[in-house]
Amino acid sequence: MARRRNPAKRFLLLAVLLALVAALLVGTWYVASPWMALTSLRDAATDLDTAELEQRIDFPSVRASIRPQIRSRVARTLDRQADLGPFRELGQALARAASDRVIESAVTPEGLATIVTTGAVAAPVIGSAPQAIDWSVDRDGFDRFRATGQVAGRQTPTILHFTREGFGWRLVAVDLPL
Repeated sequence: MARRRNPAKRFLLLAVLLALVAALLVGTWYVASPWMALTSLRDAATDLDTAELEQRIDFPSVRASIRPQIRSRVARTLDRQADLGPFRELGQALARAASDRVIESAVTPEGLATIVTTGAVAAPVIGSAPQAIDWSVDRDGFDRFRATGQVAGRQTPTILHFTREGFGWRLVAVDLPL
C-alpha cells in the first residue's frame, strides 16, 4: 500500500522554507546594502557620472547639512581676528552671504565627487599623489547609516549620512573635515 503524504504538512514545510529564505534575503540586504550603496556612489564619483550622482544624492539636504558647518568655521576664523573691531559684525554678515553662494556653487555632482573620492572639500593639487580614503560603515537603525572616510594623516574624518529610500539609499548629509 502506498503511503499518502499529508497536504497540511507539505504546506507547513513549504511555508517554513519560504520564511527562512525570506529571512536570509532580508538579513543579507540589511548587511550588504549600505556597502553596495557606498560602492555605487564611489564608482559614480570616480567616473564623474553626474546623472547617477544626481540620483544618489539629495543635494538640497546636503547643502543644508554643510551650511552650518561652513558658517561655524567662518565665525571661528573671524573671532580669532581681534583687530576687526566694530567691523566684525559686518565681516560676519558678508562672510555668511558669501559662504551661502559658495555652498550653492560647490555642492554639485562634481564637488561631491571630490569629497567622496578624496575625503576632502577641494581636489588635490595637480601633480600630488591622491591619498587613499578608507571607508567604514555604521548603521544608525534600519533606515539610516553613515560612512566614515578616514585619510591617513588626517585626524578629522569625512562622514557621509545616508537614508533609506525603498530598497536603496540616498546621501542626505555630509560632515566635512573642517
